[in-house]
Amino acid sequence: MRRAHTDSGDHWAGVEEAFAAANSLRRAASLVRRAELAVDQASQHSGRVAWAPAAERRGTSPERTPRALLGDGDRFAHRALSERRGLSL
Repeated sequence: MRRAHTDSGDHWAGVEEAFAAANSLRRAASLVRRAELAVDQASQHSGRVAWAPAAERRGTSPERTPRALLGDGDRFAHRALSERRGLSL
């Protein structure tokens, strides 16, 4: 069985680094799970959208636009809406 140690041979420092690595991996796994849930939620929402050609779009009031519904704190959603990437909201 191998024991944790640093390149300089320090066993206890190696043990501390091994625990730090394990904790970082646990945090990363938790973040990945949260990201998976967020993607699932976004997919569910996008599945409820019925896209219409831009020519058929009716006027929307400023308070009902998606940008107004998101609030000011979601800078990533605001950037996605501003880029539009070929979709008309």
